[in-house]
Amino acid sequence: QKCNLNSTMKFNYKLHRLCGASYGTPLSTTSGGSNVIYTTKGDVLLSPVSNRVQCIDLLTHSVRTLPFEARSDISKIALSPNDTLLLAIDVNDRAILLNYHRGVVLHRFRFKGGK
Repeated sequence: QKCNLNSTMKFNYKLHRLCGASYGTPLSTTSGGSNVIYTTKGDVLLSPVSNRVQCIDLLTHSVRTLPFEARSDISKIALSPNDTLLLAIDVNDRAILLNYHRGVVLHRFRFKGGK
């Protein structure tokens, strides 16, 4: 049998746990630390880990990582009151607006005065 190297292979990998400081290091020179937030029910904790956001479900003791990456370390995150929209801002003032439940990036933008 011949092996076809041009055939496409599909992979479906998902990150569950990330290694790193879960909410930033306040003494770091590049970042003043990050915030952690809870969903409105209080059962899920959202925490920036480098350039990703990790969701820790406190009821089921499970962890998932949202399927997006910022260009640099995330410094601030905010969740809408109905837990639909998540805003993640990195250390270079670039922001990502995404649908929290689906993990889909809706828009990327940069604040004025950003590097």
